Amino acid sequence: MVRIFSAVIALILLGACAPTPQAPKTDADPRIANLDKEGRARGFQPVMRQDGRYYCHTFTPTNSHIQQKECITEHQLEDRVREDPSHDPIWGARPSNVCKQGLNC
Repeated sequence: MVRIFSAVIALILLGACAPTPQAPKTDADPRIANLDKEGRARGFQPVMRQDGRYYCHTFTPTNSHIQQKECITEHQLEDRVREDPSHDPIWGARPSNVCKQGLNC
């Protein structure tokens, strides 16, 4: 009984002396963090590969049942954000000229 008690106390003391786990590293570069945010808003997930960072999403082309995966580079995503900064992730691009006079204008 004494041996079990001393073993438990030893484990508790060793656990208390163990180093605390480090928090996961976040992107220190605010440009990358902003790009990740914009990419996720457009349906892309950041993926790290050997040759760099990519943004990928899957989609099903019209008249097909086979999903395809598209991966673009950071620079291509930056170009898409620059070309369409008002992108709405749910409805796509926002219309620039909306008819405000009624249904049949």
